[in-house]
Amino acid sequence: MELERTILFDRSANELLTMKDAAKYLDMHLMSIRRLVAWGRLQPRMRVGKTAMLAVEDLDHYRAAGSTSLSNPPPWVVNHLEATVIVKRPAKAQVRKKLRKFTWEKIPFVKRQIIKDYGNVPFDIQVECFDNSRFKLSYAPSKTRSLWKRWAGENWLVG
Repeated sequence: MELERTILFDRSANELLTMKDAAKYLDMHLMSIRRLVAWGRLQPRMRVGKTAMLAVEDLDHYRAAGSTSLSNPPPWVVNHLEATVIVKRPAKAQVRKKLRKFTWEKIPFVKRQIIKDYGNVPFDIQVECFDNSRFKLSYAPSKTRSLWKRWAGENWLVG
């Protein structure tokens, strides 16, 4: 095992490390290495199955550039998305709202706000990403829930 580790951290140009070993080599957390790969700051040289292999030479260049922190992520990670919420109210005009600084984590909060403002009505969230791709998320309230409330209000349930 010790011999294997000595060979693993040899600084030859053709040396490849897994992300876990690259994290140990740079004295960083594994998730930090994964972020750097996702952001394009480190490029895997090859894959063995699902495992990305990073070159020691690339890791040395990354360290020599002084880029050992994640404090400056690429702009597409920091920039928020733009979204449009379209509320479909029955027998009324649709309501459109622009959301600036939209993130995927805000979806439950958007849903809660729409239900608070307009009731439990269907709505769409159209998201435009940094690479001009678009996504459409549709919400439709459950019909069984409204039936349950109606039955409960009319004492149809035995309890």
